[in-house]
Amino acid sequence: MLLGFATVIAQALLVREAMAAMGGSEISWGVVMALWLAGMATGARCGARFGSHDLAASLPMVVLLLAGMGVIALRIAPAAIGAAPGEAIATGSALWLWALAIVPAALAGGIAFPVLAGELGSTGGGRAYGFEALGALTGGALLSFGLVYLGAATAACCGLGIVAAGAAWQRRSVAAAALAVAAFTLAVPAGGALARAEWSSSGRPGTLRSWLETRYQQITISDGPPTSVYGDGRLLASYPDPWAVLPRAHLVMLLHPAPRNVFALGCVVDGSVEAMVVHPVDRLTVVEEDPELLRALPGIYGPGMEAALHDPPVQAVAADPLRALAARDDWDLVVLLDGDPLTLRHNRTRTLEFLRSCSAHMRPDGVLVMRVGVSDTYLGGVGGRLLSVLASTVHEVFEQLSVIAGEDTLLVAGGPQAEVTLEPEDLVRRLAATATDPAEFPPEMIPLLVDRDRSKDLLSRLLLDSEVNTIRHPRAVLLAGGLHETRALPGLLPLVATLEGMDARPLAAALGVVIAILFAAAAAGRRAAGVTAAAALLEAVSAWLATPERLTA
Repeated sequence: MLLGFATVIAQALLVREAMAAMGGSEISWGVVMALWLAGMATGARCGARFGSHDLAASLPMVVLLLAGMGVIALRIAPAAIGAAPGEAIATGSALWLWALAIVPAALAGGIAFPVLAGELGSTGGGRAYGFEALGALTGGALLSFGLVYLGAATAACCGLGIVAAGAAWQRRSVAAAALAVAAFTLAVPAGGALARAEWSSSGRPGTLRSWLETRYQQITISDGPPTSVYGDGRLLASYPDPWAVLPRAHLVMLLHPAPRNVFALGCVVDGSVEAMVVHPVDRLTVVEEDPELLRALPGIYGPGMEAALHDPPVQAVAADPLRALAARDDWDLVVLLDGDPLTLRHNRTRTLEFLRSCSAHMRPDGVLVMRVGVSDTYLGGVGGRLLSVLASTVHEVFEQLSVIAGEDTLLVAGGPQAEVTLEPEDLVRRLAATATDPAEFPPEMIPLLVDRDRSKDLLSRLLLDSEVNTIRHPRAVLLAGGLHETRALPGLLPLVATLEGMDARPLAAALGVVIAILFAAAAAGRRAAGVTAAAALLEAVSAWLATPERLTA
């Protein structure tokens, strides 16, 4: 049981840390699972040949010790490979570090299992799996419902303390008891020490002010001004930003002639809400999915954010954006500034299904604004394809589509009754009707933010007949993730382009046939290697075929 308890906690913590190191990318699941299975299989082979009882009995503690070292390795991964501060690592740039962080703990778990199973007798394999599964269930439940909220370092220390205490009770071991005491003693300061070590190694500007490890992400925040907020190692915002963020927020509010009910996603962490609340609205619903981040930001950003979030029209919501959007059916303006779909989770607000939901919950004259992190100065290859796919997805739902070119591109869309205009004269008139302080947002800025000729040229270059981005075929994830991954391996660009356009079903069928052949061969020859290979392939295909709807629930 202790082995199952230790291995499931180690595996879960390493998966979580790997995702954070890659900016939340689900590619880390496959990397961690592949290395973990390889390590467990190799360890099991070694344990069956060379393992001993005394070694196996101590390995549950070793698994968690090595997992803790793996967590440290993944935290310093960006610095180890020379990534820029605020830049998540690409898979291909650090495969050696992935193996260093994951394989040792898996090896230790693999070595222990056949030895402990063998001690249960000739029919002990089934009982051993049962005991390990029971321990894994216990460890998984404890981690999911308790330890995970304390942070990776504290969770690893607590898990080690529990396993060491169990070993001390079973074996009457003074050394195990001492390890348990040491682990529990270090549990409280470990989280802060790890966060400070990560910050100092990363080269990020400023000093670490606070850190949070929530169920959604790892957050580190610097002292200001400006205050930098990092989520899963990626720079989320630098606050305040009166030169880019606030003018864009004012402009967004002018894209509807008189918005009364506004839904805004991703507008708190960058400070956009401070400009948006100046405009006359009846309700401004600002959504941040992570409740811990939403609670922390006002105290960190200061009086401006405090005042904005407590303004009577503002409703700050920590909720799933899909459910928050469906709470009303009369949105005048829907603003999606939450960034590109680098992961399946981030893709939820960039799919055809979500945009249809937006249309269904908007007024007939409602306007939608979506940010895409692609500049009109880079429209070749995967970047241009990403912008075209997202623009096509929006245009599939909304009859009218315009674009605002810039460092980021804003897609502005609406139905047949919407007043979608990018004429500076019209936007200046709308601004005059808001009584916004000219010192805060001068009307002269509007022609600078909306270059009509540049925007028309960009719209003419977009392939609006491109395939759309859906839940079942998340093309945008392949493209956005591909842009990130190909920084380390430029040769992946042709593969990304191929995968984005292909149907995965024939590939899945071919893999299914291979798995069936491997299982048949393994059953006929009774070879453990064949069973292991078949099981590994089956797990890979299961992950491939897992319905994306489960990730968007």
